[in-house]
Amino acid sequence: MSLGIVGNTWKSLSNSFASTGNYPIFMSGNFNVRITNNVIYINQDVELSAYYSFINVPNTSCKFTRIENNALLNNVQTYGIRLMSAKFEIADIRNNYSDTTTTPMSYWNSGMKGPITLKNNCWVQSNPATDYNKVANLSTYYKPHRGDIVDYLIPSAGAIVGMVYDGANWYSAGTVGSTIITS
Repeated sequence: MSLGIVGNTWKSLSNSFASTGNYPIFMSGNFNVRITNNVIYINQDVELSAYYSFINVPNTSCKFTRIENNALLNNVQTYGIRLMSAKFEIADIRNNYSDTTTTPMSYWNSGMKGPITLKNNCWVQSNPATDYNKVANLSTYYKPHRGDIVDYLIPSAGAIVGMVYDGANWYSAGTVGSTIITS
């Protein structure tokens, strides 16, 4: 089943709506999910005491997901609206924006499967505790081709950057330097 939420504007998503356990987007077990070019204006009618998610994927995974070019505006409290609480398999999450400096982009549910791509998201990101882009965590739906490169989500100084597929096996790809560059 495919799902597309594209080019919408929510003009007044109230904090009280989210804080009572409601989710504007609640998904379960979809293939080919596309959430792009949406704008969400937050109405701060109550002060939040925790983070709440605009997109919630509770127990089953969404496979082949693309979340890009979405904006959360007027989201400037200490606690605010996250873009997602999710369990994804094979997700591309890029170019999303929020004007908060405190609310993380996502809450990572256990059981996610890579590859997961995170690029150019313009607010605080909470990285997963598990690197879903390692061989043991790749989705069985992901069929790599020779030359595919999967970047690690949690690289560290002096370690490898990710892995590359040679058509039969995965090999280490690149290394993170140990010198911090400041200019």
